[in-house]
Amino acid sequence: MSTENHGQDEIIEVPEGEAMEEEEWENDEAPEEVTEEQAPDDMFEDDSVQGFFGHRNDDGPQSVFVVAIHPNGTMVLTGGSDDSTYLWNIEDGETVFPTPRHGDSVVSVGFNADGHYAASGGMDGKIFVFRTSNGEIVNQLEGSAEVTWIDWHPSGNILLAGQSDGSVWMWTIPGAAVRTFFGHSGPVSCGGFDRDGKKIVTGSEDGSVYIWDPRTGTATHKITRDDARFAIGRVISLGFGNDSVLVGGDEGACRLIQLSSGRVLGALNDHTSCVEAIAFCESLPLAATAGVDDKICIWDLNSSRVRHTFKHSDTVTAILFHPIEHYLLLSASADMSVKMWDVRSGEMVKDWGGHQDMILDLAITPDGTKFVTTSDDGTALVFAI
Repeated sequence: MSTENHGQDEIIEVPEGEAMEEEEWENDEAPEEVTEEQAPDDMFEDDSVQGFFGHRNDDGPQSVFVVAIHPNGTMVLTGGSDDSTYLWNIEDGETVFPTPRHGDSVVSVGFNADGHYAASGGMDGKIFVFRTSNGEIVNQLEGSAEVTWIDWHPSGNILLAGQSDGSVWMWTIPGAAVRTFFGHSGPVSCGGFDRDGKKIVTGSEDGSVYIWDPRTGTATHKITRDDARFAIGRVISLGFGNDSVLVGGDEGACRLIQLSSGRVLGALNDHTSCVEAIAFCESLPLAATAGVDDKICIWDLNSSRVRHTFKHSDTVTAILFHPIEHYLLLSASADMSVKMWDVRSGEMVKDWGGHQDMILDLAITPDGTKFVTTSDDGTALVFAI
Protein backbone atom coordinates (compact mmCIF):
# COMPACT_ATOMS: atom_id res chain seq x y z
CA MET A 1 0.00 0.00 0.00
CA SER A 2 1.29 3.50 -0.88
CA THR A 3 -0.10 6.96 -0.31
CA GLU A 4 -0.60 9.99 -2.50
CA ASN A 5 -0.73 13.40 -0.80
CA HIS A 6 -3.12 15.74 -2.64
CA GLY A 7 -3.19 18.92 -0.59
CA GLN A 8 -2.56 19.49 3.13
CA ASP A 9 -5.45 17.48 4.57
CA GLU A 10 -6.37 14.78 2.08
CA ILE A 11 -4.36 11.56 1.79
CA ILE A 12 -5.50 8.97 -0.73
CA GLU A 13 -4.41 5.38 -0.28
CA VAL A 14 -3.47 3.58 -3.49
CA PRO A 15 -2.98 -0.23 -3.48
CA GLU A 16 0.38 -1.34 -4.83
CA GLY A 17 0.35 -1.95 -8.59
CA GLU A 18 -2.88 -0.03 -9.20
CA ALA A 19 -3.00 3.23 -11.13
CA MET A 20 -5.18 6.13 -10.05
CA GLU A 21 -8.41 6.66 -11.97
CA GLU A 22 -8.70 9.92 -13.95
CA GLU A 23 -11.31 11.30 -11.53
CA GLU A 24 -8.83 10.88 -8.65
CA TRP A 25 -6.50 13.44 -10.22
CA GLU A 26 -7.08 16.83 -8.64
CA ASN A 27 -4.14 19.21 -8.66
CA ASP A 28 -2.18 16.85 -10.95
CA GLU A 29 -3.26 16.54 -14.60
CA ALA A 30 -3.41 13.19 -16.37
CA PRO A 31 -0.84 12.93 -19.20
CA GLU A 32 -2.30 13.67 -22.60
CA GLU A 33 -1.92 11.30 -25.53
CA VAL A 34 0.23 12.84 -28.28
CA THR A 35 -1.53 12.59 -31.63
CA GLU A 36 0.26 12.68 -34.99
CA GLU A 37 -0.92 16.24 -35.48
CA GLN A 38 0.48 17.26 -32.06
CA ALA A 39 3.81 15.43 -32.42
CA PRO A 40 6.85 17.70 -32.03
CA ASP A 41 8.74 18.61 -35.19
CA ASP A 42 11.87 16.81 -33.98
CA MET A 43 10.17 13.45 -33.38
CA PHE A 44 12.22 10.86 -35.29
CA GLU A 45 10.56 9.15 -38.24
CA ASP A 46 12.06 6.19 -40.06
CA ASP A 47 10.64 5.33 -43.47
CA SER A 48 13.28 2.70 -44.29
CA VAL A 49 12.36 -0.93 -44.92
CA GLN A 50 15.79 -2.40 -44.13
CA GLY A 51 19.22 -1.34 -42.97
CA PHE A 52 22.83 -2.34 -42.42
CA PHE A 53 24.58 -1.36 -39.19
CA GLY A 54 27.95 -3.11 -39.39
CA HIS A 55 30.20 -0.09 -39.98
CA ARG A 56 31.48 0.40 -36.44
CA ASN A 57 34.57 0.02 -34.30
CA ASP A 58 35.42 0.35 -30.61
CA ASP A 59 34.35 4.00 -30.73
CA GLY A 60 30.89 3.12 -32.02
CA PRO A 61 29.22 3.64 -35.44
CA GLN A 62 31.46 5.06 -38.17
CA SER A 63 30.53 7.16 -41.20
CA VAL A 64 29.46 5.20 -44.27
CA PHE A 65 30.79 7.14 -47.23
CA VAL A 66 29.84 5.20 -50.37
CA VAL A 67 27.38 2.65 -51.74
CA ALA A 68 26.86 0.58 -54.90
CA ILE A 69 24.11 -1.90 -55.79
CA HIS A 70 24.73 -5.16 -57.67
CA PRO A 71 23.33 -5.21 -61.24
CA ASN A 72 20.72 -7.80 -60.21
CA GLY A 73 19.58 -5.58 -57.36
CA THR A 74 20.07 -8.17 -54.60
CA MET A 75 23.37 -7.16 -52.99
CA VAL A 76 24.77 -3.89 -51.69
CA LEU A 77 28.41 -2.89 -51.23
CA THR A 78 29.23 -0.12 -48.76
CA GLY A 79 32.47 1.44 -47.52
CA GLY A 80 33.31 3.90 -44.80
CA SER A 81 35.60 5.54 -42.29
CA ASP A 82 36.04 2.25 -40.40
CA ASP A 83 38.41 1.21 -43.25
CA SER A 84 35.99 -1.58 -44.14
CA THR A 85 33.71 -2.70 -46.94
CA TYR A 86 30.66 -4.90 -46.47
CA LEU A 87 28.72 -6.86 -49.04
CA TRP A 88 25.19 -7.39 -47.71
CA ASN A 89 21.78 -8.59 -48.77
CA ILE A 90 19.31 -5.85 -49.63
CA GLU A 91 16.32 -7.89 -48.39
CA ASP A 92 17.47 -8.90 -44.89
CA GLY A 93 20.51 -6.66 -44.25
CA GLU A 94 22.75 -9.66 -43.52
CA THR A 95 26.40 -9.81 -44.57
CA VAL A 96 26.92 -12.13 -47.57
CA PHE A 97 30.57 -12.95 -46.77
CA PRO A 98 33.66 -11.16 -45.42
CA THR A 99 35.22 -8.58 -47.74
CA PRO A 100 38.75 -7.07 -47.82
CA ARG A 101 39.73 -4.54 -45.19
CA HIS A 102 41.67 -1.41 -46.08
CA GLY A 103 44.25 0.45 -44.04
CA ASP A 104 42.36 3.75 -44.26
CA SER A 105 38.90 5.07 -45.19
CA VAL A 106 37.12 3.52 -48.17
CA VAL A 107 36.13 6.31 -50.59
CA SER A 108 34.77 4.47 -53.64
CA VAL A 109 33.09 1.13 -54.42
CA GLY A 110 31.51 -0.43 -57.49
CA PHE A 111 30.44 -3.54 -59.40
CA ASN A 112 31.51 -4.45 -62.92
CA ALA A 113 28.87 -4.59 -65.66
CA ASP A 114 27.81 -8.22 -65.18
CA GLY A 115 28.21 -8.20 -61.40
CA HIS A 116 30.85 -10.95 -61.26
CA TYR A 117 33.38 -8.61 -59.66
CA ALA A 118 33.26 -5.86 -57.06
CA ALA A 119 35.97 -3.35 -56.21
CA SER A 120 36.79 -0.94 -53.41
CA GLY A 121 39.28 1.93 -53.34
CA GLY A 122 40.73 3.51 -50.22
CA MET A 123 42.80 6.37 -48.93
CA ASP A 124 45.48 3.76 -48.20
CA GLY A 125 46.15 3.71 -51.96
CA LYS A 126 44.88 0.16 -52.37
CA ILE A 127 42.15 -1.24 -54.59
CA PHE A 128 40.73 -4.69 -53.86
CA VAL A 129 38.86 -6.62 -56.54
CA PHE A 130 36.92 -9.71 -55.43
CA ARG A 131 34.41 -12.19 -56.81
CA THR A 132 30.83 -11.55 -55.74
CA SER A 133 30.09 -15.28 -55.81
CA ASN A 134 32.45 -16.24 -52.98
CA GLY A 135 34.49 -13.20 -51.85
CA GLU A 136 37.74 -14.46 -53.37
CA ILE A 137 40.23 -11.63 -53.87
CA VAL A 138 41.38 -11.69 -57.50
CA ASN A 139 43.47 -8.50 -57.46
CA GLN A 140 45.08 -6.21 -54.93
CA LEU A 141 46.07 -3.14 -56.92
CA GLU A 142 48.10 -0.06 -56.03
CA GLY A 143 48.71 3.13 -57.93
CA SER A 144 51.01 5.89 -56.81
CA ALA A 145 48.94 7.73 -54.17
CA GLU A 146 45.59 7.84 -52.38
CA VAL A 147 42.63 6.63 -54.41
CA THR A 148 40.06 9.39 -55.00
CA TRP A 149 37.52 7.36 -57.04
CA ILE A 150 37.13 4.18 -59.07
CA ASP A 151 34.96 3.44 -62.13
CA TRP A 152 34.26 0.26 -64.08
CA HIS A 153 34.05 0.17 -67.88
CA PRO A 154 30.36 0.07 -68.93
CA SER A 155 30.74 -3.34 -70.61
CA GLY A 156 34.26 -4.75 -70.11
CA ASN A 157 36.31 -5.92 -67.13
CA ILE A 158 38.42 -2.78 -66.99
CA LEU A 159 38.83 -0.70 -63.86
CA LEU A 160 39.81 2.97 -63.73
CA ALA A 161 41.04 4.91 -60.68
CA GLY A 162 41.85 8.53 -59.94
CA GLN A 163 44.74 9.40 -57.62
CA SER A 164 45.51 12.27 -55.28
CA ASP A 165 48.85 12.95 -57.04
CA GLY A 166 47.17 13.85 -60.36
CA SER A 167 47.59 10.48 -62.09
CA VAL A 168 44.94 8.08 -63.41
CA TRP A 169 45.43 4.31 -63.51
CA MET A 170 43.63 1.65 -65.57
CA TRP A 171 43.77 -2.13 -65.10
CA THR A 172 42.32 -5.11 -66.93
CA ILE A 173 40.68 -7.58 -64.52
CA PRO A 174 41.68 -10.17 -63.47
CA GLY A 175 44.96 -9.96 -65.39
CA ALA A 176 45.88 -6.53 -63.93
CA ALA A 177 47.65 -5.21 -67.06
CA VAL A 178 48.06 -1.52 -66.32
CA ARG A 179 48.04 1.78 -68.22
CA THR A 180 48.71 5.16 -66.62
CA PHE A 181 47.55 8.63 -67.62
CA PHE A 182 49.56 11.69 -66.59
CA GLY A 183 48.63 15.33 -67.13
CA HIS A 184 46.88 16.83 -64.13
CA SER A 185 48.96 18.77 -61.61
CA GLY A 186 46.48 18.35 -58.74
CA PRO A 187 44.32 15.59 -57.25
CA VAL A 188 41.97 13.95 -59.76
CA SER A 189 38.70 14.71 -58.02
CA CYS A 190 36.30 13.09 -60.50
CA GLY A 191 36.32 10.98 -63.62
CA GLY A 192 35.15 7.89 -65.45
CA PHE A 193 34.39 6.17 -68.73
CA ASP A 194 31.86 7.81 -71.02
CA ARG A 195 28.63 5.97 -71.84
CA ASP A 196 30.06 3.73 -74.56
CA GLY A 197 33.43 3.26 -72.85
CA LYS A 198 35.42 4.69 -75.76
CA LYS A 199 36.61 7.78 -73.91
CA ILE A 200 37.77 8.65 -70.42
CA VAL A 201 37.15 12.05 -68.86
CA THR A 202 38.92 13.27 -65.73
CA GLY A 203 38.57 16.48 -63.72
CA SER A 204 41.09 17.87 -61.28
CA GLU A 205 41.49 20.32 -58.46
CA ASP A 206 43.98 22.09 -60.73
CA GLY A 207 40.96 23.37 -62.67
CA SER A 208 41.43 21.20 -65.76
CA VAL A 209 39.43 18.55 -67.61
CA TYR A 210 41.15 15.97 -69.82
CA ILE A 211 39.52 13.73 -72.43
CA TRP A 212 41.60 10.57 -72.95
CA ASP A 213 41.77 7.75 -75.47
CA PRO A 214 41.87 4.62 -73.25
CA ARG A 215 43.51 2.54 -75.99
CA THR A 216 46.58 4.75 -76.32
CA GLY A 217 46.66 6.61 -73.01
CA THR A 218 46.93 9.96 -74.81
CA ALA A 219 44.87 13.06 -74.07
CA THR A 220 42.78 13.98 -77.11
CA HIS A 221 41.56 17.23 -75.54
CA LYS A 222 42.71 19.38 -72.63
CA ILE A 223 40.46 22.09 -71.21
CA THR A 224 42.14 24.26 -68.58
CA ARG A 225 41.48 27.37 -66.57
CA ASP A 226 43.70 29.25 -69.05
CA ASP A 227 40.67 29.21 -71.35
CA ALA A 228 38.48 32.06 -70.06
CA ARG A 229 35.34 30.27 -71.27
CA PHE A 230 36.08 27.35 -68.97
CA ALA A 231 37.42 28.88 -65.75
CA ILE A 232 35.22 27.32 -63.02
CA GLY A 233 37.72 26.92 -60.19
CA ARG A 234 38.53 23.44 -58.94
CA VAL A 235 36.67 20.73 -60.87
CA ILE A 236 34.63 18.72 -58.38
CA SER A 237 31.98 16.70 -60.24
CA LEU A 238 30.96 15.44 -63.66
CA GLY A 239 28.21 13.55 -65.48
CA PHE A 240 27.94 12.06 -68.95
CA GLY A 241 25.49 12.64 -71.78
CA ASN A 242 25.64 10.89 -75.16
CA ASP A 243 28.45 12.96 -76.70
CA SER A 244 28.88 15.39 -73.85
CA VAL A 245 30.12 15.76 -70.32
CA LEU A 246 28.89 18.33 -67.81
CA VAL A 247 31.46 19.37 -65.20
CA GLY A 248 30.92 21.36 -62.01
CA GLY A 249 33.33 23.51 -60.04
CA ASP A 250 33.84 24.61 -56.47
CA GLU A 251 32.70 28.16 -57.27
CA GLY A 252 29.25 27.08 -58.48
CA ALA A 253 29.78 27.19 -62.24
CA CYS A 254 29.20 24.32 -64.69
CA ARG A 255 30.36 23.81 -68.26
CA LEU A 256 28.94 21.52 -70.95
CA ILE A 257 31.69 20.04 -73.14
CA GLN A 258 31.36 18.09 -76.38
CA LEU A 259 33.39 14.88 -76.08
CA SER A 260 34.22 14.47 -79.76
CA SER A 261 35.63 17.97 -80.20
CA GLY A 262 36.50 19.14 -76.69
CA ARG A 263 34.52 22.30 -77.38
CA VAL A 264 32.72 24.15 -74.58
CA LEU A 265 29.05 24.08 -75.62
CA GLY A 266 27.51 26.08 -72.81
CA ALA A 267 27.97 27.83 -69.48
CA LEU A 268 25.46 26.79 -66.82
CA ASN A 269 25.74 29.30 -64.01
CA ASP A 270 23.15 29.38 -61.24
CA HIS A 271 24.70 27.80 -58.15
CA THR A 272 26.38 30.07 -55.64
CA SER A 273 28.82 27.50 -54.24
CA CYS A 274 30.39 24.11 -54.92
CA VAL A 275 28.57 21.76 -57.32
CA GLU A 276 28.60 18.35 -55.64
CA ALA A 277 26.66 16.13 -58.07
CA ILE A 278 25.53 15.98 -61.71
CA ALA A 279 23.06 13.70 -63.53
CA PHE A 280 21.65 13.46 -67.06
CA CYS A 281 18.08 12.50 -67.93
CA GLU A 282 17.91 9.52 -70.32
CA SER A 283 14.82 10.55 -72.31
CA LEU A 284 14.63 14.35 -72.07
CA PRO A 285 17.23 17.02 -72.99
CA LEU A 286 17.70 17.80 -69.30
CA ALA A 287 20.51 17.63 -66.76
CA ALA A 288 20.46 18.16 -62.99
CA THR A 289 23.12 19.77 -60.84
CA ALA A 290 23.21 19.89 -57.05
CA GLY A 291 25.32 21.84 -54.63
CA VAL A 292 26.39 23.12 -51.27
CA ASP A 293 23.91 25.99 -51.74
CA ASP A 294 21.11 23.51 -50.81
CA LYS A 295 19.53 23.53 -54.25
CA ILE A 296 19.09 21.44 -57.37
CA CYS A 297 18.95 23.06 -60.81
CA ILE A 298 17.19 21.34 -63.70
CA TRP A 299 18.78 22.56 -66.91
CA ASP A 300 17.36 22.65 -70.42
CA LEU A 301 20.43 21.59 -72.39
CA ASN A 302 19.11 23.08 -75.63
CA SER A 303 19.07 26.58 -74.16
CA SER A 304 21.47 26.23 -71.17
CA ARG A 305 18.74 27.75 -69.00
CA VAL A 306 17.29 26.63 -65.69
CA ARG A 307 13.86 25.03 -66.06
CA HIS A 308 13.24 24.29 -62.36
CA THR A 309 14.96 24.83 -59.04
CA PHE A 310 14.39 22.45 -56.11
CA LYS A 311 15.41 23.11 -52.52
CA HIS A 312 16.63 21.14 -49.52
CA SER A 313 17.45 22.76 -46.20
CA ASP A 314 21.13 21.78 -46.35
CA THR A 315 23.81 20.66 -48.83
CA VAL A 316 22.59 18.30 -51.57
CA THR A 317 25.10 15.47 -51.63
CA ALA A 318 23.77 13.09 -54.32
CA ILE A 319 21.26 13.03 -57.19
CA LEU A 320 20.07 10.22 -59.49
CA PHE A 321 17.47 9.98 -62.21
CA HIS A 322 15.09 7.04 -61.92
CA PRO A 323 16.21 4.18 -64.22
CA ILE A 324 12.68 3.46 -65.49
CA GLU A 325 10.61 6.61 -64.98
CA HIS A 326 13.24 8.94 -66.39
CA TYR A 327 11.39 12.12 -65.47
CA LEU A 328 11.78 11.39 -61.75
CA LEU A 329 14.85 12.63 -59.86
CA LEU A 330 16.02 11.45 -56.43
CA SER A 331 18.07 13.78 -54.25
CA ALA A 332 19.86 13.13 -50.95
CA SER A 333 20.95 15.82 -48.55
CA ALA A 334 22.83 16.74 -45.43
CA ASP A 335 19.37 17.65 -44.06
CA MET A 336 18.95 13.84 -43.57
CA SER A 337 16.17 13.51 -46.15
CA VAL A 338 15.71 12.02 -49.61
CA LYS A 339 13.24 13.68 -51.95
CA MET A 340 11.80 12.66 -55.30
CA TRP A 341 10.95 15.31 -57.90
CA ASP A 342 9.05 15.37 -61.17
CA VAL A 343 11.36 17.33 -63.49
CA ARG A 344 8.53 17.95 -65.97
CA SER A 345 6.19 19.74 -63.55
CA GLY A 346 8.74 20.90 -60.98
CA GLU A 347 6.75 19.26 -58.15
CA MET A 348 8.08 17.21 -55.26
CA VAL A 349 6.49 13.75 -55.47
CA LYS A 350 7.63 12.16 -52.21
CA ASP A 351 10.14 12.42 -49.39
CA TRP A 352 11.72 9.95 -46.98
CA GLY A 353 13.44 10.16 -43.60
CA GLY A 354 15.32 7.70 -41.44
CA HIS A 355 18.87 8.92 -40.90
CA GLN A 356 20.03 10.85 -37.86
CA ASP A 357 22.94 12.62 -39.55
CA MET A 358 23.81 13.87 -43.02
CA ILE A 359 23.34 11.54 -45.99
CA LEU A 360 26.55 11.02 -47.96
CA ASP A 361 25.69 8.76 -50.89
CA LEU A 362 22.75 7.29 -52.79
CA ALA A 363 22.20 4.32 -55.13
CA ILE A 364 19.06 2.94 -56.78
CA THR A 365 18.23 -0.62 -57.86
CA PRO A 366 18.15 -1.27 -61.63
CA ASP A 367 14.38 -1.93 -61.51
CA GLY A 368 13.80 1.35 -59.68
CA THR A 369 11.86 -0.17 -56.77
CA LYS A 370 14.34 0.55 -53.96
CA PHE A 371 17.20 2.88 -53.13
CA VAL A 372 19.98 2.78 -50.54
CA THR A 373 21.52 5.70 -48.68
CA THR A 374 24.64 5.99 -46.53
CA SER A 375 25.21 8.44 -43.73
CA ASP A 376 27.51 9.98 -41.15
CA ASP A 377 25.28 8.27 -38.57
CA GLY A 378 27.02 4.95 -39.35
CA THR A 379 24.11 3.30 -41.15
CA ALA A 380 23.07 2.33 -44.65
CA LEU A 381 19.29 2.30 -45.11
CA VAL A 382 17.04 0.73 -47.74
CA PHE A 383 13.88 2.55 -48.82
CA ALA A 384 11.01 1.44 -51.06
CA ILE A 385 9.92 3.76 -53.85
